[in-house]
Amino acid sequence: LMMSQIEVGMQQSIQQPLPNETEDAFEARRAIALQGMKDVQKMINELESVTVGFNIDQTRQSVHFDVGITAKEGSDTAKQFTYEDTTTQLAGFLTESAATQMNMSTSFDTAQAEQINISLETLRTQAIDQIQNDPTIPNEELRGLAIKAISTFMDVGKATLSSGKIDMAASMDLTDEGISVIAAAIVPQAEQLDQIVRDLVKIATEQDPSFPEVEIDAQKKGDTSFHVIRIPIPEYEAEARSAFGDTVEISIGMGPDRVYIGVGKDNLKRLSAAIDKSAANKGEKVSAALLKSSVSKMLQFAAEQTQDLNLQQAAAAAASVTGKDTASMELTAIKNGARYRIELEAGVLKAIAVAIMTLSEPGVDDSPF
Repeated sequence: LMMSQIEVGMQQSIQQPLPNETEDAFEARRAIALQGMKDVQKMINELESVTVGFNIDQTRQSVHFDVGITAKEGSDTAKQFTYEDTTTQLAGFLTESAATQMNMSTSFDTAQAEQINISLETLRTQAIDQIQNDPTIPNEELRGLAIKAISTFMDVGKATLSSGKIDMAASMDLTDEGISVIAAAIVPQAEQLDQIVRDLVKIATEQDPSFPEVEIDAQKKGDTSFHVIRIPIPEYEAEARSAFGDTVEISIGMGPDRVYIGVGKDNLKRLSAAIDKSAANKGEKVSAALLKSSVSKMLQFAAEQTQDLNLQQAAAAAASVTGKDTASMELTAIKNGARYRIELEAGVLKAIAVAIMTLSEPGVDDSPF
């Protein structure tokens, strides 16, 4: 019944073109929507079970909520859940000392990639058509660069999907000096993106005198060139200045099959160190997908920025259970399926209890640990 209602809503949305949408763009959008509905229906038909569970784990000092999904043996959906290769070439970007870290590292069915690539070609045609007919683009030079950028992004995306592997990682540090983020992804043909960045900066600086300072080739690391953009933060943005300083520094580097991004103070140093560590730990086993945060670090940083007493108390509560202050979401492979887990450690539960107490009565500790 629910699927039928969704299908009706989808059909209504593709009955006629949107305002200013060309006939080709409408047909492309309609084809993608219909294929998407077909894929969802197929996946639902091929599911074998959906299992939901909740557990209070006294040994791990945590609670977790699980959703397990399995597909019928030998089905296309079961093949999509086959996360055979969960190793990473980017282990240096994952550090337990970080306030937050994330990764996605999994192989997937190349037949599925071929289907997505067909959709990408449709999107390419649709996007280029819109750019060619967009009257708000001020000149043909920018129009040509926009078309080139769209085509390049699509080519790189297709190459990544055709590789049959997704591998990306990132981490964020919160220190007295502010926020620092580093991220990396394995991206075949990434060097094509480097030229797009160079062209964009050249045109932007020529046509807009107020465009932020950009240092092309600020640093070279192996076969990767890093470019740095420095964006001044207005004086009235006190919290942003506290987090990043007077200027936020953003670095981007692209090599033959890598893309690197850094934000914040000393991000180039952190990127360089992470690249070296990754080279020394190639093929390290990791989760298929993971997002994990130290709640005490996050709350403490927020408290320092805002001088909020409630946040300070919650941060102290999260840190009160040594080594047990993380909240995480994780994807792991199971036979013919996948398990999605949300886990809150004891310190996080204590922080939640403190937050509840500030809204009710003080002096009550609702943590089960």
